[in-house]
Amino acid sequence: MSEFPVLTRDNLDVEQRAYWDEITHGPRGFYTGGPNSKRLPDLYNAWMQFPGLGRAIMGLADDVRAQPELCGKFRELIVLTSSILLGARVEYEFHIPFARDQGLSEELIAAIGKGWTPPFSDEAERIIYEANVQLLRSST
Repeated sequence: MSEFPVLTRDNLDVEQRAYWDEITHGPRGFYTGGPNSKRLPDLYNAWMQFPGLGRAIMGLADDVRAQPELCGKFRELIVLTSSILLGARVEYEFHIPFARDQGLSEELIAAIGKGWTPPFSDEAERIIYEANVQLLRSST
């Protein structure tokens, strides 16, 4: 499988350009480098290939983030674990700073990245991790 080509704003079609503007001018602008970006980070570049799918993924992410029942630390634990188990290394790498910011330990982050069972600082982390792993392994 070949890699996605790196797109710049100058070589986009009308739909892609509208999506580029949406993600560089909106709340994700900080992560994408803003409106004057020469290129987008890999995750956003991949979504740029298929703007409709990118919008759907961002909408889902926004909905999950808005759920008050799922605190940031647990959300990032799920994202890191899911990313590694589904082979989405770019997503895993992208979320490392968010995981740190939400309080996940370096040891836990590194263990997940290596595909190991991580050390847990509390029982809730272990339960969420194990439930997510079981869900992903039983659904693939």
